Amino acid sequence: MGIFSLFRRKERLAERHPMGVRFDPKRVTPKIKSEIKRLVYNDPRIERSIKRKAYALSLQSVVRGRDLRLLTSGLIEMGMDKRAATEFSVSLNNRCSAMMRIASETSLGITHGIWRFSGVPCFIEVGAIVKAGYEVQSEEHQRADGQKFPLKTGYVIAGVHTWPGSESGCRCIWIAAMPWQ
Repeated sequence: MGIFSLFRRKERLAERHPMGVRFDPKRVTPKIKSEIKRLVYNDPRIERSIKRKAYALSLQSVVRGRDLRLLTSGLIEMGMDKRAATEFSVSLNNRCSAMMRIASETSLGITHGIWRFSGVPCFIEVGAIVKAGYEVQSEEHQRADGQKFPLKTGYVIAGVHTWPGSESGCRCIWIAAMPWQ
Protein backbone atom coordinates (compact mmCIF):
# COMPACT_ATOMS: atom_id res chain seq x y z
CA MET A 1 0.00 0.00 0.00
CA GLY A 2 1.48 3.32 -1.08
CA ILE A 3 1.72 6.50 0.96
CA PHE A 4 -0.98 8.25 -1.09
CA SER A 5 -3.51 5.48 -0.58
CA LEU A 6 -2.86 5.69 3.18
CA PHE A 7 -3.63 9.42 3.11
CA ARG A 8 -6.82 8.82 1.09
CA ARG A 9 -7.88 6.11 3.52
CA LYS A 10 -7.25 8.46 6.46
CA GLU A 11 -9.29 11.23 4.78
CA ARG A 12 -12.24 8.89 4.14
CA LEU A 13 -12.11 7.72 7.75
CA ALA A 14 -12.06 11.33 8.99
CA GLU A 15 -15.12 12.14 6.85
CA ARG A 16 -17.08 9.23 8.32
CA HIS A 17 -15.96 9.84 11.91
CA PRO A 18 -15.24 13.55 12.39
CA MET A 19 -13.15 14.43 15.40
CA GLY A 20 -13.39 17.55 17.47
CA VAL A 21 -16.24 19.66 18.74
CA ARG A 22 -18.78 21.01 16.30
CA PHE A 23 -20.62 24.24 16.99
CA ASP A 24 -24.40 24.00 16.92
CA PRO A 25 -25.70 26.98 14.88
CA LYS A 26 -29.08 26.64 16.63
CA ARG A 27 -27.44 28.26 19.66
CA VAL A 28 -27.53 31.56 17.76
CA THR A 29 -31.00 32.64 18.85
CA PRO A 30 -33.01 35.62 17.54
CA LYS A 31 -31.95 37.50 20.70
CA ILE A 32 -28.28 36.97 19.80
CA LYS A 33 -28.93 37.99 16.19
CA SER A 34 -30.53 41.23 17.36
CA GLU A 35 -27.54 41.85 19.66
CA ILE A 36 -25.16 41.36 16.72
CA LYS A 37 -27.23 43.82 14.69
CA ARG A 38 -27.19 46.33 17.55
CA LEU A 39 -23.42 46.04 17.95
CA VAL A 40 -22.75 46.41 14.21
CA TYR A 41 -25.17 49.28 13.58
CA ASN A 42 -24.09 51.24 16.68
CA ASP A 43 -20.34 50.94 16.09
CA PRO A 44 -19.01 54.25 14.72
CA ARG A 45 -15.92 52.55 13.23
CA ILE A 46 -18.08 50.74 10.67
CA GLU A 47 -19.08 53.02 7.81
CA ARG A 48 -22.78 53.35 7.14
CA SER A 49 -22.43 52.03 3.57
CA ILE A 50 -21.02 48.67 4.72
CA LYS A 51 -23.11 48.01 7.85
CA ARG A 52 -25.37 45.47 6.09
CA LYS A 53 -22.35 43.50 4.81
CA ALA A 54 -20.65 43.79 8.21
CA TYR A 55 -23.78 42.42 9.90
CA ALA A 56 -23.91 39.42 7.54
CA LEU A 57 -20.21 38.77 8.10
CA SER A 58 -20.57 39.12 11.88
CA LEU A 59 -23.49 36.72 11.94
CA GLN A 60 -21.57 34.21 9.82
CA SER A 61 -18.59 34.51 12.19
CA VAL A 62 -20.73 33.68 15.23
CA VAL A 63 -22.66 30.88 13.46
CA ARG A 64 -19.38 29.27 12.46
CA GLY A 65 -18.45 29.04 16.11
CA ARG A 66 -16.33 32.12 16.73
CA ASP A 67 -14.58 32.46 13.37
CA LEU A 68 -12.54 35.56 14.21
CA ARG A 69 -10.36 35.31 11.12
CA LEU A 70 -13.37 35.46 8.79
CA LEU A 71 -14.78 38.57 10.44
CA THR A 72 -11.48 40.39 10.92
CA SER A 73 -10.25 39.82 7.36
CA GLY A 74 -13.68 40.75 5.96
CA LEU A 75 -13.77 44.02 7.88
CA ILE A 76 -10.22 44.85 6.77
CA GLU A 77 -11.22 44.20 3.13
CA MET A 78 -14.14 46.60 3.62
CA GLY A 79 -11.69 49.32 4.66
CA MET A 80 -11.56 49.09 8.44
CA ASP A 81 -8.25 49.53 10.24
CA LYS A 82 -6.64 46.20 11.23
CA ARG A 83 -6.52 46.98 14.96
CA ALA A 84 -10.13 48.21 14.99
CA ALA A 85 -11.30 45.16 13.02
CA THR A 86 -9.55 42.80 15.43
CA GLU A 87 -10.90 44.61 18.48
CA PHE A 88 -14.44 44.61 17.08
CA SER A 89 -14.28 40.92 16.11
CA VAL A 90 -13.07 39.79 19.52
CA SER A 91 -15.51 42.04 21.37
CA LEU A 92 -18.54 40.94 19.32
CA ASN A 93 -17.71 37.24 19.60
CA ASN A 94 -17.01 37.53 23.34
CA ARG A 95 -20.40 39.18 23.86
CA CYS A 96 -22.21 36.53 21.80
CA SER A 97 -20.34 33.68 23.51
CA ALA A 98 -21.38 35.06 26.90
CA MET A 99 -25.02 35.29 25.76
CA MET A 100 -24.97 31.71 24.45
CA ARG A 101 -23.42 30.47 27.68
CA ILE A 102 -26.05 32.29 29.74
CA ALA A 103 -28.82 30.69 27.66
CA SER A 104 -27.22 27.27 28.02
CA GLU A 105 -26.73 27.52 31.78
CA THR A 106 -30.19 28.93 32.48
CA SER A 107 -31.74 26.09 30.46
CA LEU A 108 -29.95 23.71 32.83
CA GLY A 109 -31.44 25.47 35.85
CA ILE A 110 -28.32 27.43 36.82
CA THR A 111 -29.45 30.87 37.96
CA HIS A 112 -26.29 32.51 39.32
CA GLY A 113 -22.64 32.86 38.48
CA ILE A 114 -19.54 33.87 40.42
CA TRP A 115 -17.37 36.55 38.81
CA ARG A 116 -13.70 35.63 38.44
CA PHE A 117 -11.11 38.26 37.63
CA SER A 118 -8.47 36.85 35.30
CA GLY A 119 -5.54 38.51 37.03
CA VAL A 120 -4.81 40.38 33.80
CA PRO A 121 -6.01 44.00 33.53
CA CYS A 122 -9.25 44.42 31.60
CA PHE A 123 -8.34 47.07 29.07
CA ILE A 124 -7.28 47.55 25.49
CA GLU A 125 -3.85 48.97 24.75
CA VAL A 126 -3.34 51.12 21.69
CA GLY A 127 0.42 51.01 21.32
CA ALA A 128 1.66 51.91 24.79
CA ILE A 129 -1.40 54.02 25.61
CA VAL A 130 -4.36 52.59 27.52
CA LYS A 131 -7.74 53.76 26.23
CA ALA A 132 -9.41 56.23 28.57
CA GLY A 133 -11.67 54.71 31.18
CA TYR A 134 -10.30 51.20 30.98
CA GLU A 135 -8.19 51.56 34.13
CA VAL A 136 -11.42 52.12 36.07
CA GLN A 137 -13.06 49.15 34.32
CA SER A 138 -10.17 46.92 35.33
CA GLU A 139 -10.28 48.06 38.97
CA GLU A 140 -14.04 47.50 39.18
CA HIS A 141 -13.72 44.05 37.62
CA GLN A 142 -11.04 43.20 40.18
CA ARG A 143 -13.39 44.28 42.99
CA ALA A 144 -16.14 42.09 41.47
CA ASP A 145 -13.93 38.98 41.83
CA GLY A 146 -15.74 36.32 43.85
CA GLN A 147 -19.11 38.12 43.78
CA LYS A 148 -22.25 36.13 43.06
CA PHE A 149 -24.60 37.59 40.42
CA PRO A 150 -27.82 36.52 38.66
CA LEU A 151 -27.15 35.27 35.14
CA LYS A 152 -30.28 36.88 33.68
CA THR A 153 -29.43 40.43 34.76
CA GLY A 154 -25.66 40.32 35.18
CA TYR A 155 -23.49 42.10 37.72
CA VAL A 156 -23.93 45.85 38.21
CA ILE A 157 -20.73 47.81 37.64
CA ALA A 158 -20.93 51.60 37.61
CA GLY A 159 -24.72 51.38 37.30
CA VAL A 160 -24.62 49.13 34.23
CA HIS A 161 -25.52 45.43 34.10
CA THR A 162 -22.68 43.42 32.60
CA TRP A 163 -21.30 39.90 32.41
CA PRO A 164 -17.67 38.73 32.68
CA GLY A 165 -15.91 38.75 29.33
CA SER A 166 -18.68 40.62 27.52
CA GLU A 167 -17.15 44.10 27.56
CA SER A 168 -14.45 45.21 25.19
CA GLY A 169 -11.04 44.31 26.60
CA CYS A 170 -12.46 42.23 29.46
CA ARG A 171 -10.70 38.95 30.21
CA CYS A 172 -12.82 37.95 33.20
CA ILE A 173 -14.83 34.73 33.36
CA TRP A 174 -17.59 33.32 35.54
CA ILE A 175 -18.18 29.97 37.11
CA ALA A 176 -21.61 28.53 37.68
CA ALA A 177 -22.79 29.05 41.26
CA MET A 178 -24.43 26.08 42.89
CA PRO A 179 -27.47 26.76 45.11
CA TRP A 180 -25.47 26.17 48.31
CA GLN A 181 -22.80 28.72 47.38
